[in-house]
Amino acid sequence: MKDKSKGKFYFKVKTLKQTPSLAQMEEKKLHELAGLSTFRHFNKGDFIFLEGEDLSCLYIVQDGRVKLFKSSLSGKSHTFSIAHLGDTLHGIVLFTGEPCWIAAQALDDVVLLCIGKKDFLTFTDRHPSILRKIIKILGDQINSTNLRLTDVISMDVKQRVVNVLNMLSNKFGSTLLFTNDELAELAGTTTETTIRVIGQLKRSGLISTYRGKIHIKDAPRLKDLSSDFIMI
Repeated sequence: MKDKSKGKFYFKVKTLKQTPSLAQMEEKKLHELAGLSTFRHFNKGDFIFLEGEDLSCLYIVQDGRVKLFKSSLSGKSHTFSIAHLGDTLHGIVLFTGEPCWIAAQALDDVVLLCIGKKDFLTFTDRHPSILRKIIKILGDQINSTNLRLTDVISMDVKQRVVNVLNMLSNKFGSTLLFTNDELAELAGTTTETTIRVIGQLKRSGLISTYRGKIHIKDAPRLKDLSSDFIMI
């Protein structure tokens, strides 16, 4: 039983070390924070939190992928980011006290590290140097979200699909396990348009698809595509 507990603690510390704002923290503080955390499991498709909810803890992804998205009044959904190992989920609201303005849903069976809001804020109060790093990372996440919104407003819809593929390959590697519906949500377009763009990229030899997987065959060329990308 003790070995099992040690194993869980090891995975907690390992997950915290994958979190950008916590990775450089000294071992003693990492262990302290790990001791405040628990694991939570969600099945594929489960909602972790919804828009308008108060977040009761800091969530850090230990295993699986989580979609962070917002729904419009018309019922359409726009995905802002896909979180994976070490990513935090909308942690900025722990500091603002505001309700969540986006929702989170498990794309796979997901394991999250959960640190209670009160415990986490007390920890950051005791360690202000860590707090500054955390705020910077959360600020970068907000900036990234704003840039994604700018893309949706100003860029050609076909270019947005290309940008999403580049973004995902930078984060997850050359093989992407995303459906056309998920890509469309990330690009802020329709599934039909996404399928057409994917088809064009396949004909150009930049990507290939097989059984629900997208493989980036020529990452440099894909990155070189400019905003004047034209559908053929």
